[in-house]
Amino acid sequence: MDDINNRVTKLESVVDTHDDNIREMCIKIEEIEKNYDTIDRRLIVVEQNISNINTNTIEIKSDLRDLVRKREEDHYIKPIQKSEAYKDKVVMAIVSSIIAFMLGIILPKLIG
Repeated sequence: MDDINNRVTKLESVVDTHDDNIREMCIKIEEIEKNYDTIDRRLIVVEQNISNINTNTIEIKSDLRDLVRKREEDHYIKPIQKSEAYKDKVVMAIVSSIIAFMLGIILPKLIG
């Protein structure tokens, strides 16, 4: 009978330590759950930030395309148009001077 009492006492002490261990584990699990909630909230914020970054990147790409188009206009299209306008003016000046010269030759003969 004494042996059985000793065994029961040992088992009770083991069960008591298990109870303590289970309590500690429950506390740790609760902490993990709290951390999980915090991590989940942080993940939502990170997802929102990534979405904002993607939106901003799309806007930046659009702005860059506009800048490239404007640069091409300023460096290629407008100078070509200006040089063509200058060419037209030079040709018109030459044609006008030839007509004036011819009129200068023809008019005195017609009048005189």
